[in-house]
Amino acid sequence: MNKMEECFMNDTIYKCLLKAEMQAFLGEVLAKGYQAKHIRSVLKEFDEFMVAHYKSMKTVTLDMYDEWFETNIRLDKHTIYQKSTVLIRFFKYLVSIGHECSIPPTPRWFRNDYIPHIYTHEEISRLLSACDSLRLKENVPSSCLMAIPAIVRTLYSTGIRIGEALSIRNIDVDFDCHCISLNKTKNGRQRLVPINESLENVLRQYISYRNKIPLDGIVSNESFLFVNGLGNKIPKCSVSRWFIIALEMAGIRYNGNGKGPRLHDLRHTAAVRAFENLVSSGKDPYSCIPQVALFLGHTSYKQSEYYLRLTAAMHPNLIKMDDSVVGDIIKINKILEYNEKQKIKEGELY
Repeated sequence: MNKMEECFMNDTIYKCLLKAEMQAFLGEVLAKGYQAKHIRSVLKEFDEFMVAHYKSMKTVTLDMYDEWFETNIRLDKHTIYQKSTVLIRFFKYLVSIGHECSIPPTPRWFRNDYIPHIYTHEEISRLLSACDSLRLKENVPSSCLMAIPAIVRTLYSTGIRIGEALSIRNIDVDFDCHCISLNKTKNGRQRLVPINESLENVLRQYISYRNKIPLDGIVSNESFLFVNGLGNKIPKCSVSRWFIIALEMAGIRYNGNGKGPRLHDLRHTAAVRAFENLVSSGKDPYSCIPQVALFLGHTSYKQSEYYLRLTAAMHPNLIKMDDSVVGDIIKINKILEYNEKQKIKEGELY
């Protein structure tokens, strides 16, 4: 466990009678190399529920779980599923160390029904132009506007997630090897992301302007690549706000929170473009899946295969999806999905 994780543990304060067990469970998660931000949040929520309703209880019954479940009933089904699996895993941990605890059934697996917006080449052109045209109405030292054009281009060019982009530090950028090291990823695995000549020029220009900010340490290896005017790490919400403004300036209709188009759709678009380029160069569509999986940092080919089907739907003349192969893929997906559920039940995934 590194120093950051130790601070993470020390900052987590639980108050119910199961606080020691919650802390120990969280420590076990971190020791296995998983990112525990979501788990910490769910445990904190359940801790507050216990303090409010069962302050003197050190056991968990099905009725108690059902009561907690009812407090989340208005959330979307996918969020409920994610929260429930965390608690069920914690309850199993309690049983494993000798506590009396009921284990509720795992709720049904729900998928997000959101259909990603794949930006056209024209939309991307207008969007990037809009990002370059963004202006502040007044001087705001804490603004992150200077970094927005470079951030958006980085997301589109590399297909990385916004959280990964904002966690990049100066030392992670290697212009000599033309790559960026991602050390804080969704699945906790380090990976290298190639940067092309166009993105490299953008990043070099951004860095030259950023380094003019009169702040000590802004060029140090451990400082973040993308910072606001005060030299601090940029929060996701700030990037999202500017992105929505850029969408409107580019004439791309924004349908509201959760309805898109979203910042994350740049990643979906990058994946589709990767398939388009590979298939257009004469490669077999299905042989491209491992390459796209590596490009996106996917832990299973199933995730990347989704983008192949999405590309085929957009370009039926480019990619001919053979029914027999599609049928096999569907069967494989069902097996992979079942295995993923089993891993969650057994505590292999957090």
